[in-house]
Amino acid sequence: MSVENKKRGTRLTCGDAFVCIGIFSFVYASFALQEIPTEEKGGNFEENSMKSMGKMGSSSSSNTKTATKIGVKSDEKSVRILCVGDSLTEGYYQGGRHFSPYTDTLEKLLKNEYSETKWEVVNYGISGFEGGMMKDLYDLKIEEAWKAGKTFDIVIVLGGINDIGGGKKPKHVLENPHGIRALVKSALKDNALVFILTVAEYAEEMRQRGKVRKDRMELNEGLKSLAAEHKNSVLLDFANEFPYFALSETKKEELWDDGLHYKPAGYERMGEIVFEALQSELHRILPPKNDEKKQE
Repeated sequence: MSVENKKRGTRLTCGDAFVCIGIFSFVYASFALQEIPTEEKGGNFEENSMKSMGKMGSSSSSNTKTATKIGVKSDEKSVRILCVGDSLTEGYYQGGRHFSPYTDTLEKLLKNEYSETKWEVVNYGISGFEGGMMKDLYDLKIEEAWKAGKTFDIVIVLGGINDIGGGKKPKHVLENPHGIRALVKSALKDNALVFILTVAEYAEEMRQRGKVRKDRMELNEGLKSLAAEHKNSVLLDFANEFPYFALSETKKEELWDDGLHYKPAGYERMGEIVFEALQSELHRILPPKNDEKKQE
């Protein structure tokens, strides 16, 4: 699987040489993506701060395309997964010169383990994007999916590290009208199973006398509470599964690229962690196996 290109959108016109029926256009709003300042290095955590996205409206559960309801097994044997996030979802490393997203590993493992199911894992991570604006990414992708007559069965979200690293409060990530809580609410209305990842620790969070670390931990508590509010939202405590400070220097060198981002081996491990979390919940999405049908 390859990471999908982030398109600003296209301008569509209708008409022919004889009759001009009308002109429809999309109006796009660009977001300046500000990065986390790295005081010690005098630069940015993420080099792709000039990326922008096109905003294409909000998702709505009243759309004619209806998702398979959670708990109702489909016979289509096809599962689509949307992974929304920042550079850690996009797979950023070596200053943005290369990308190795965890979704590559996730899709490979799913296809190997559940070969009877058709899997499509869509990566929509944008380096520098804030958790407080994550719903905008979801809205864009769900709109594209509906236009193609599709939807998503599973939504995975990871965000917030750019917000807290840039001095914003955890509340901004969760309670902003465009933030993670709003994303989760929309995805649940669209009948998706939602996985919420906590934010893992990283090397430079101890700056400012540990304030960034404290904010990250507060954010994670908020994410845990959010996941517990809904039966179809699942917490994946990625912070617990992917530590930094407890690792040996050898292991840090193997997994970490720059103290925030991971090397390909780190993103591969991230994909394994997400896969393991999905496995325990896939019975809610996948159709029953042949032997299970006989027992029924």
